[in-house]
Amino acid sequence: MAITRLDISSMNGSRHATYRSPEDGPVAGAATPLPTTMDNGTLQPSHVCQQAIALEVLSIDEKLRLKEDEMLPLYKDSRRRMVFVGILTAWFFKGFDDSVITTIVPALSRRFDALDLIAWFSAAYFFPQACLAIGFGRVAAVANVRMLVVIDCMLLVVPRSLFDPVGSIMCIIANTAAVFILGRAVTGLGIALGFPLCTTILIAITSPDERPLYMAGCVGVDVMSLAFGSLLGGFFETNIDYRWVFALTIFGAVMSLMFIYPFQQPPRASDHLSAWQHVCRFDFVGFGLFLVCSICVLLALQMASQSGRWDAIPVVVLFTLAMVTFPIFMLQQRTHSHPDNRLLPRGIFSRDLSLLLGFGFFTMFAMYGVYYYLSTYFQSVHELSSFDTGICLLAFFISSGVASLATGVSTEFVTYANTIILMGVMLALVGSAVLTTLDQNTSRTKAALLTMIPGFGFGTAQTLAVVFSQSWVAEHLQPLTVSIALMMQLLGGTLGLVLGGSLLNMRVRAGLQHLQGVLSATQMAEIAQGSLPTEVLDTMPTSTKVDVYTIMAQAVQDIFYTATGAVAVALLLAVCMRWHTIKSAP
Repeated sequence: MAITRLDISSMNGSRHATYRSPEDGPVAGAATPLPTTMDNGTLQPSHVCQQAIALEVLSIDEKLRLKEDEMLPLYKDSRRRMVFVGILTAWFFKGFDDSVITTIVPALSRRFDALDLIAWFSAAYFFPQACLAIGFGRVAAVANVRMLVVIDCMLLVVPRSLFDPVGSIMCIIANTAAVFILGRAVTGLGIALGFPLCTTILIAITSPDERPLYMAGCVGVDVMSLAFGSLLGGFFETNIDYRWVFALTIFGAVMSLMFIYPFQQPPRASDHLSAWQHVCRFDFVGFGLFLVCSICVLLALQMASQSGRWDAIPVVVLFTLAMVTFPIFMLQQRTHSHPDNRLLPRGIFSRDLSLLLGFGFFTMFAMYGVYYYLSTYFQSVHELSSFDTGICLLAFFISSGVASLATGVSTEFVTYANTIILMGVMLALVGSAVLTTLDQNTSRTKAALLTMIPGFGFGTAQTLAVVFSQSWVAEHLQPLTVSIALMMQLLGGTLGLVLGGSLLNMRVRAGLQHLQGVLSATQMAEIAQGSLPTEVLDTMPTSTKVDVYTIMAQAVQDIFYTATGAVAVALLLAVCMRWHTIKSAP
C-alpha cells in the first residue's frame, strides 16, 4: 500500500496513525510530527521520525492481517456463532413480517371498513425501508452497533404502558385502519434500521472467503420465512385472530436481540473521533435530497395507483418535485467537498456494480409482483380463504428459499458467480412467462406447482445480487454496499407492488364496464381492489361470477407479463456484467 501522507495525533498518551491521500485534505486537530530525541541526545529530523512511525504502523497492520488470517472459522467460535444465530433470527422474522399480511389484506380492509386504504396496508411497511435503508447504512458504518441493535428492537418492541406504542404493538391494539397502517410504517422503520445492522455485523464476524456462504444462508432464511408469514397470517385470520401473528414478531425481535447483543465491535479507524465529529461526517444534505426524491416518487405512484388518475394535480406535482430533486442530488454528490463522507462515497460505484444494482432492482420488481398477486389470483379467481391461499403459496416460497440456500453452498465450488446469476435469471424468466398462462380454468394444484419454476429462479438470482455486491468494493465499503444493494431490491419490490396494484385496478375497472347494470358501484370498487368477499359472490348470478373470474384472471396475467418484462431487463444487465470471482484468491 502506497503511503502518500501520514497523519499522526496523540490521544491519552498514545500515538494513532492513519493513512491519507493528498485529496483527503487535513484532519481537524491533527498534530504536526515533531522531532524526537535519539538515544545519544541528538534531535532526529521530522521526516526520519515519520518514516520510523510508518514502519511501525505497517508492522502493526501486518500483525493484524496475520491475526485475521488465523481467525477461527465462524462455526468454531462460540461467541460469533451465537451472534450469527441472532442474525438468522432477525432475517427470519424480517421475511415473516414482509409477507404476514399478504393473504389477509382484503380481510383487513373489510374488518376496518377501509377499502379506500387497502393499498396502504402493504405500502406503509415497505416505503420506509426503500427510502431510509441507505441512510441507516451510513450510520451503521460508524456508530456503535450494539446501541443501534437496542434502538432497532425498541422500534418493534415497546412496552404497552408507554403513551405512544409503536410497531407490532400498534398493529395488535389497532381499532382503525389508520392506526394499523401507522403501526406497519413504524415496523418498516425498524426493519430499515435492522438491514444495515445485520449486514455490518455479518461482515465483521466472517472472513471474506466464508462470507458468501453465510450471507446467502441469511437471504435463504429470509425468503423461506415468507412462506411461514403468509401461511400463519392466513391461519390466524381465518381460525383465531390475526393479532396473534404480530405477537410472534415481537418474540422474534426479543430473541434476535438476546443473541446479537454479545457482539463485540471490532476496532475501526474512526473510533477515536467524537460523537460530534461523526455527526459532521454524515451527509445530511445528500440524504435529505435522496429522501425527498424517493418519497415523492413512491407517493406519486401510490396515489396514481389508488385513484387510477395519473394526471391528478398531486401526482403531477410530486413527480415534478422528484425530477427536480434528483439532478440536484447527483450534482451535490459530485461536488461534495469530502468525497469519502458523502452519502455515496467515492470508490463505491463502478460499471459492473451499477449493473448489479440494476439487476437486483428489476429482479425484485418481478418477484414481489409475482408473489403478491399470486395471492390475489388464488383468492379472487379460486375463492380460496386466506389460509388456503397461504398453502398454495408454499410451493413458491419454499422453492425460493431452497434455491437461496443451495446458491450459498454452490459459492464454495463455483469460481464465477456470473454463472449462477445467469442460470437463476433465465429460470426466473421462463417461470414468469409460464405464470402468464394461468387463467380461471387452471386448477389451483397445477397453478401452485407451476409457481415453483419462478421460485427457484428468483431465489437464486436475488440471493447473488446481494452476495456478489460486496465483492466488488474495498473492505471498508462492503457493509454500505450491501445496504445499497438491499435498498435497491426493496425499492424495486415496492415499485412492483405499487405498479401492479395500479395495473390491476385499471384492468379490472375497464373489464367491469359491461357489468355496471348488474354490479353496484361498491361491488365494482371491491373487485377492482382484488377483494371478493363471499357475501358479494353469493349474490351474483353464475354467469356474472364467471365473467368476474375471467376479468380478474386476465388482470393478474397482465401483471405477470409486466414481471416477465422486468426479468428480461435483469437478464440483459446480467449479460453485460464482466466475469468476476465471488471469493478472494487463495
